[in-house]
Amino acid sequence: MARLFELAGTKKSHLVAAALFSIIASACALAPYGVIYLVLVRLLAPDFGPGGVEEIQSLALVAGGLVVLRCLTLFASTMCSHVAAFDILYNLRSALTAHLGRLPMGYFSARQTGQIKKVLYEDVEEPEGVIAHHIPDLVSGAVLPVLIVGVLFMADWRLALIALLPLPLAFFLQRRVFARDGLGQRAPVTTTPWRQ
Repeated sequence: MARLFELAGTKKSHLVAAALFSIIASACALAPYGVIYLVLVRLLAPDFGPGGVEEIQSLALVAGGLVVLRCLTLFASTMCSHVAAFDILYNLRSALTAHLGRLPMGYFSARQTGQIKKVLYEDVEEPEGVIAHHIPDLVSGAVLPVLIVGVLFMADWRLALIALLPLPLAFFLQRRVFARDGLGQRAPVTTTPWRQ
């Protein structure tokens, strides 16, 4: 992530904005369930009457507004991350072409044009998916469970602890499966032939 922010240059604020919009979208994804809880509490109240119907209608509008807000913040998060990604790719290509311009002619005669073209067009495109799509998804994937756990503890800390009890067992079993299948091993790092 530190290297990514270094490459981002002037677009660091776009990455931060993408993460913040993703956090808001995660909260908006969870909030309608709270509204549904409030509707059920109101419906089951002993003093439920005609005034309660208006209150439920207001809560339904709030839930609809939260769904719309989630869509808007997801769109904003995706736009910010895409702007940052394309700017980073532009900076990488500019730096590579400037570097290629400083290399001796012997470097180019020893390599095929396709190799250099692959680096400039295909290899530079590799980070785009991570920056444009994975950053909002990673932030959302980290924030949403924290929000859910927070809501559980606000509702009843004892039930929250019981709900979290299986997690250590799940992590242990996951590590065992990955270790057995070799999925937890890192791939060997290879250097590309264009670096000098």
